[in-house]
Amino acid sequence: MPRKTPVEPGERARASTAETAVRPEERHRVAPSLLVSCAAGAWAVPLAMGRSYVLGRVPECDVVLDDPSVSRKHALLTVSGRITVEDLGSTNGTAIQGRRLGPGERGVLALGTVFEVGSATLVLQRTPSPGARAHRTPTETPGTVVRDPAMKRLYEMLDVVAPTGLSVLVLGETGVGKEVFAEALHRRSSRVGAPFLKLNCAALPESILEAELFGYEKGAFTGATQTKVGLFEAADGGTLFLDEVGEMAPSTQTKVLRALESGEVMRLGSSTTRKVDVRFLSAANRDLRKLVAEGRFRADLFFRLNGITMTLPPLRKRPEDVLPLAEVFLERAARKLGKPPPRLGAETRRALEAHPWPGNVRELRNVIERAVVLCRGEVLEPGDLLLHEGELVAQAAPATPTPVPVSRGDEQMTMRLPARPGAPELKGKLEEFERAQILEALAKTGSNQTRAAKLLGIARRTLIKKMVRYGIERPRADSRTEPETDTRH
Repeated sequence: MPRKTPVEPGERARASTAETAVRPEERHRVAPSLLVSCAAGAWAVPLAMGRSYVLGRVPECDVVLDDPSVSRKHALLTVSGRITVEDLGSTNGTAIQGRRLGPGERGVLALGTVFEVGSATLVLQRTPSPGARAHRTPTETPGTVVRDPAMKRLYEMLDVVAPTGLSVLVLGETGVGKEVFAEALHRRSSRVGAPFLKLNCAALPESILEAELFGYEKGAFTGATQTKVGLFEAADGGTLFLDEVGEMAPSTQTKVLRALESGEVMRLGSSTTRKVDVRFLSAANRDLRKLVAEGRFRADLFFRLNGITMTLPPLRKRPEDVLPLAEVFLERAARKLGKPPPRLGAETRRALEAHPWPGNVRELRNVIERAVVLCRGEVLEPGDLLLHEGELVAQAAPATPTPVPVSRGDEQMTMRLPARPGAPELKGKLEEFERAQILEALAKTGSNQTRAAKLLGIARRTLIKKMVRYGIERPRADSRTEPETDTRH
């Protein structure tokens, strides 16, 4: 947050500093707010006219950016009739809209201008007036549970980011809730009444992905028996969300960039362009900057997507969300099964809070859904969770407790189950549930076994064994091309 003691505008600036020309629309009569997104989270900083702010990593800076890519005293932001930013000799530089500032250069910032301080993303936004619409709390977003302070700050920022036209890049580990976050952003935007369409780029081959995005004309290729409208056209006036955007092939990246820059799309097999107005949201669980450095992702597309980056913390770093989320998933699972929702026992709650959740929210949901299937009473017990086992191979129930093999991936261990009547029926329910989860994962990934295994949180060879066991046919091309790699997280 800014210090109360002002810093003189020219105090840290070099005398030789050159300023770019200032257009009339870039002059400010009212100080805007500075929206900050970095490794420490996202927040807004109210600015004051006639002040300068040192941006950097050390506590004595006016705006502290706790991010390893930011230098101790990185840049100087000056707020007057115009707002300028100047690099203070940092290690990783300061850039405006992807263009790095040269030595002694002051870049002029207009409202909505995105600039980068190291890897931190900052943007100037108009300060809301007192009569602006009331702030909505995270709990008002349907279907979401937010208790952790860091997540609350991110959801609070939606009221600042959502009304703008900025492209938003949502980062986070697999299963952390990026799609839910994108939906919340759409609901808080002015496009809330328009379509919200989504597509997982990792689930489709390149040719099919392009056809889904841009559509095609009848006869464009073998099998194109009728015209298909692409997602860009279908989302006109609304929002398009692309998940796992880092998996796009280079040729598709080029076409997406052209569509974003021009606002025009062309169907496959057509020579006519069509104008579209789409708010673009994207997500990735990989370091896109690293992919850019490796030449596997276009730098210009990255800067176009990165209007502002919002990083969701993994579930293990927001333990306050675990139990509320578990309650929501428990209620939904019981409703689907047509049974009263069981209560979470005290030991079960402690077990849920202690688990590291490597698969994040998706793993928690799967664990609770499985536990509701296994639960035979009014209270969900720790044994129903199978947190460390993953698969239960049940035998016909004997009169005394007996060792039962359990496995997760390729690891084998033994647990003892008390004799229960109806164990064969329990086995059947669990197998039915597991088979349905595998089929759902295969459907989501276009029958790609490596990606399906990653989605389920198991090794690929374990998935193949289960497919054989449940009589699920393996796609021939899939088995030829995919390497035998361990995809567990």
